[in-house]
Amino acid sequence: MTEILYIESATCLLDKIARYDTIILALEGQSLVAAGDSNIGEYSLDDGQIKIKTAFRDISSITKAIFNFEQLRGRAFAKLQGQSFILKPRRGLM
Repeated sequence: MTEILYIESATCLLDKIARYDTIILALEGQSLVAAGDSNIGEYSLDDGQIKIKTAFRDISSITKAIFNFEQLRGRAFAKLQGQSFILKPRRGLM
């Protein structure tokens, strides 16, 4: 299974956010290992139901993957909370 299928198989938005968090944590752990030994190029994730194994060429690709998954997680979280704004009087802004 891949990260894409793992996330797409989520049943609700909260589950999707939790899966993003799981992947990000696994990637962060792998980036620590890769920082110490640049020859390591893969990570695996096993949550008891799903097994994911992905290979990376270097630590910069792991960092980029973390950044991308954090952006996707942020979008999912924004959908969960909805968009809102606060109206303030003009005098309060000065």
